Amino acid sequence: MKNIVLKSVTEEKLFEYANIVMKLCKEHFELRNKIGYEDYEHETENYNVYNIIGDFKKVGVNYYFIENNNNIVGTIASYERNSEINNEPIIYVDSFYILPEYRKMGYGEKAIEEVRKKAYPKKVELHCLYGNEAELFYDKIGGKKVKIVYSFE
Repeated sequence: MKNIVLKSVTEEKLFEYANIVMKLCKEHFELRNKIGYEDYEHETENYNVYNIIGDFKKVGVNYYFIENNNNIVGTIASYERNSEINNEPIIYVDSFYILPEYRKMGYGEKAIEEVRKKAYPKKVELHCLYGNEAELFYDKIGGKKVKIVYSFE
């Protein structure tokens, strides 16, 4: 398995982090447009690196680079909040992104494993957009679908 490290993002590395997260936002924006879903702040064409850097200031959020041998392979952010399912305290995963050239190599699974270790004994939750290939990944590593949202126009 990959020898990854979740390395905290420093202020000096904010632009690098934000540029990687912009790739995530672009992929989500394209996917949402493809399935006809809009109106999400992070996936609009006007969202930019400075919005992400502004988000960085949110209290209680842990921002990490996912690194292997000092190479950044992705990003992940996590914070404590109450579950939308049962209102109990959980660790919520946000801005989870593996760069395309590092996908299907075990980095994502290892990153989720590391967040779960840090979160224990709390559960870890995240959202995944329907139609995103990440759905298959989360199923494969033991994630359980617990909420389905329907959208009517």
